[in-house]
Amino acid sequence: MKFVVNIKNYFKDYSNICSFGIGLIPAILLYIFPSTTAVPFFVFIILLFLLLLSLWLCMKLFLDLKELKIINNHQISSPTLPIIECHHNVCICRPNNLIANNSLVTFYEKIRGYEQQIGYGYVENINSAGLAQIKVYSTSEDIPDLIAHINDNMEAIILRPTITLDTINSIQL
Repeated sequence: MKFVVNIKNYFKDYSNICSFGIGLIPAILLYIFPSTTAVPFFVFIILLFLLLLSLWLCMKLFLDLKELKIINNHQISSPTLPIIECHHNVCICRPNNLIANNSLVTFYEKIRGYEQQIGYGYVENINSAGLAQIKVYSTSEDIPDLIAHINDNMEAIILRPTITLDTINSIQL
């Protein structure tokens, strides 16, 4: 029964159906041509192209499964932005396509596996090298100097290109 379910799941994905079809084409062609017959050059080129296409599809499937495995093991929970340095109420982070000028980001501190929001930021500028300059605002009353706290705990700070409803409500107040 489990084998039948796996077969059904296999054929639900279009890339698997394409791979099966591409593998079936050379088998049919080799069946049509007897072993003593010379294979025409155009058939050889088509088979070579299909072989390369199937290799590409297999590699794509392998990379997709590898990425899915990482996500399922919770190694990637959501996108984060790497922070380079912070000073004068501004943090500089590495280039990333998830943020743009005038966007809002959220700062979290990871404490014993739990992420606590400590602030939010406003992307003031993205220079030609792609480095983002983020103006930092604190949402935690326990941290008087957020920039110093971020610099002291850089490995525990997570910068996300999203903002929560709680942060929006605290900004409005």
